[in-house]
Amino acid sequence: MNIDGAQIIIDLKKILVEDLFVDIPLEEIKENDSLTIDIGLDSVGLIELVTIVQDKYDLHINIEQDVSDHFRNLQSLSKFIESRISRK
Repeated sequence: MNIDGAQIIIDLKKILVEDLFVDIPLEEIKENDSLTIDIGLDSVGLIELVTIVQDKYDLHINIEQDVSDHFRNLQSLSKFIESRISRK
């Protein structure tokens, strides 16, 4: 799979709005917005996001380690996904 960080961020914004029903318009979500504070995901929303990301990008995500380290904002999450994809 060959995908760049910019496309991953677009995909993640769509996931937030279309699948997780975030009330922020797609174009207003910023790369460095906190997924919990700014975007408003709770623990259930984060788990749903983990599941969607695993399925979409065919990744295994360690919930205890990877979520706290990489699911802070879209920028950190896209870098994490991109690095994991490039290892395949």
